[in-house]
Amino acid sequence: MPNENESSNESEDSPKPPKLEDLGPKVDLIEDYRGTRTIYNDLIHTELKVKFDWENAYLNGTARITLSPWYYPTNKLVLDAKGFDIHSVALESPKAAAPDLEYEYVDSLQLHITLDKTYTKEEEYTIVIGYTAKPNELPKGGGVAITDRKGLYFINPDGSEEGKPQQIWTQGEPESSSCWFPTIDSPNQNTSQEIYMTVQDKYVTLSNGKLMSSTKNQDGTRTDYWKQELPHAPYLFMMGVGEFAVVKDEWKDLLVDYYVEPEYEADAKAIFGKTPKMLDLFTEQLGVPYPWDKYSQIIVRDYVSGAMENTGAVVFGEFVQAKTRDLIDFNSEQIIAHELYHHWFGDLVTCESWANLPLNESFATYGECLWLESEYGAYEADHELKNKMSGYLREAERKQVDMIRFYHDQPMDMFDGHSYNKGGCILHMLRMHLGDDAFFDGLKTYLNDNRHQSVEIHNLRLAMEKVSGQDLNWFFNQWFLASGHPDLDISYDYDAENKVSKVMIKQMQDTDKTPVYRLPLKVDLYMDGDKVMNETILVTQKEQTFEFKADTEPLLVNVDADKALLGTKMDNKSLDAYFVQFDRAPKYLDKVEALEVIKGEERSDRVVKVFMDALNNDFWSIRNFAIRNYKFENWEKDADFLGALEKIAKNDPKSRVRAAAISKLSKTGDKKYSALFKEIFEKDQSYRVMNTALSSVGELDAEEGLAMAEQQEDNDNLLMSVLSVYKEHGDASKGAVFERAYKTAKDGGDKWGILSNYSDYIVRFDDKTVDSGLALFEDAALTGSPWWVKMGAMQAVANVMGHYQKQEEELTEKLEGTSDAAEKTKLTDKIAAIAKRQQVVQGVMGNIFAKNKDERLMRGFQNMMSQ
Repeated sequence: MPNENESSNESEDSPKPPKLEDLGPKVDLIEDYRGTRTIYNDLIHTELKVKFDWENAYLNGTARITLSPWYYPTNKLVLDAKGFDIHSVALESPKAAAPDLEYEYVDSLQLHITLDKTYTKEEEYTIVIGYTAKPNELPKGGGVAITDRKGLYFINPDGSEEGKPQQIWTQGEPESSSCWFPTIDSPNQNTSQEIYMTVQDKYVTLSNGKLMSSTKNQDGTRTDYWKQELPHAPYLFMMGVGEFAVVKDEWKDLLVDYYVEPEYEADAKAIFGKTPKMLDLFTEQLGVPYPWDKYSQIIVRDYVSGAMENTGAVVFGEFVQAKTRDLIDFNSEQIIAHELYHHWFGDLVTCESWANLPLNESFATYGECLWLESEYGAYEADHELKNKMSGYLREAERKQVDMIRFYHDQPMDMFDGHSYNKGGCILHMLRMHLGDDAFFDGLKTYLNDNRHQSVEIHNLRLAMEKVSGQDLNWFFNQWFLASGHPDLDISYDYDAENKVSKVMIKQMQDTDKTPVYRLPLKVDLYMDGDKVMNETILVTQKEQTFEFKADTEPLLVNVDADKALLGTKMDNKSLDAYFVQFDRAPKYLDKVEALEVIKGEERSDRVVKVFMDALNNDFWSIRNFAIRNYKFENWEKDADFLGALEKIAKNDPKSRVRAAAISKLSKTGDKKYSALFKEIFEKDQSYRVMNTALSSVGELDAEEGLAMAEQQEDNDNLLMSVLSVYKEHGDASKGAVFERAYKTAKDGGDKWGILSNYSDYIVRFDDKTVDSGLALFEDAALTGSPWWVKMGAMQAVANVMGHYQKQEEELTEKLEGTSDAAEKTKLTDKIAAIAKRQQVVQGVMGNIFAKNKDERLMRGFQNMMSQ
């Protein structure tokens, strides 16, 4: 996890950077006082020839690397090469056999090579390295966004895991490409590449660039030659090997391919099929054509991140792999758009250092919203921006750091809710401030001025200033180069005598740590009839009052009418104003802000009307909000609402809204809805809806729910609802279903849900059943994958402990309230038995803590339990 105590202020005790003149011609790199690298050689071209040793999970490789001094003459080269066996290091010479070079392999992390002479920046040289990479023997590590850093992964290499394919894939970001080939593993490097991959003939391969040739060898192997002529950073190098179905698509003259497991070949275009449309959108908006020679997307098993934007060869985790019917409930369009947008922001123009990661990730995050806006409308994009801001604000409760920060402990610290969520919201504010034309023209200039180069945040500012003519230092200083966010207190008054409407704004954030913000804001004043007065204000002080001429008191004064501001606010509007806001203000966030306030009010005809209107809104999220937050008074009085819910449950175009309606109806406790839910279960094609219907039948009619659940035990798509019924009503024999479900589940979220349901189930039965569950939880806490499944297992153990603690409290209360001696003895014995069971559970948790060495996981679990 990121360091919560980071500071952008240099300590007086910080070591000072060495003087350049002290370095001498033999120094290739140093670690300076900020932990960033100064590099004295520059990659030009990388050629790799690799073969795979599946049995040992090794890569046997030859690297041919062409370089030139960056600026200063040097006779030294330092390459990152983590955990290799180095067989040879030689200088390629056209005149004679390649002479061996002297080298030192420092801590099995870096090759310090002495060249044959001192080279100048006008000269190129090529070295050839024979090596074996051993990724499984590297120390473990990782972060939240990328959970491991082996670089090269052998999946099920011996074929022993039934139902799991054998695959090889790579993950280079941030600095793990040097776990499988020697390089200068820094984002400010740019190198063209060639990769020759020798594999068994049954396997398909994928890498960056185009497949130039495929040659069958006499030993039953095949060598595929992939070449990318345009340069990119080493962390974007990619290899993939496995038995994949390759589904061809195209965009203009570009190859667009989808690599999926053969079972999903017919579904590949349903998963990825909007990629060409995304290419159209981004190329048109940015005015910069897609810059690479192909675009392939591949889904792999056991991936250590969500997805990765390797140039022209994007890798996705298996959660993206789905049957076409599954896509009724979810799709991966946002993450597909995210990785595609990186091909401009990150791949074509790359952050100069990981301190500048927002130049990659903030843009890709905002790219998701641009796709949603284009494909589904402004409400969908604003809904997602709200989610992203909420994610950042949750992180900001425990950590507030500069967006651009050189003081991170390790590169992975940068992959957080600031670089992604906050950055995406900042870019949206910049767009709203400049206007669409200037914003996208600025991005075009930024990309064209810096293509195939590495950049800092100032390059973006300068491009935006070049186009707009505005001085944007204030914007970049407060949003990218400072921490925190504005926290506004907004109040209103009307001076009837002078016919002036007043808005008072106070910036409440701690200005010792956070700026006093400069905030250009739009303010809309809603008057009687359809009249709306549009004003613009500039907040520059900690406290300011703004006045607007208004002949009558406005019904609503809507500050931040664009609803683009990143921050928090106490908006002291009247309740009447919020009703007007819901009715008349046009944006998604206008509606949601109003509903959030109105939902807390006492029930009235006016409140009911708003929720009925929301229930009929065109946008699914507003309908969903109304369903979840409507307050019932009694079922007869709410007949109209219930009638609307029945229609929504059967007919709403959005499956999650249909499911929400079913769930709300089940809260009535009226068994008459069981027949409706069963009908929906049999007709609806959405697994989300079917799962909700089955669970809801179980809530209303245990016998009917059990009967339906038992018929679906073998249906993986309905397993979660089956288990939800069993945890409440299943007998002791159903434990085997939970055990089997966990062992066969592929998705980490499903595994978490299974563990949670199982913990609720086992406590209904005897000690033997509980012990069986605890054994599974302990194993999952130590071996679960992905890493957060381990946390789910620990949570399951904690749930069991919580059950016993509750029992003990209830029995103790009874003991204190009785004077009957026999009853006291009985209760005392029960409390003692529970105490023994608590010791068993504590022993399981203690064993998990003793054996689990992942400090990040332990801290995360402790934080979760303390909340």
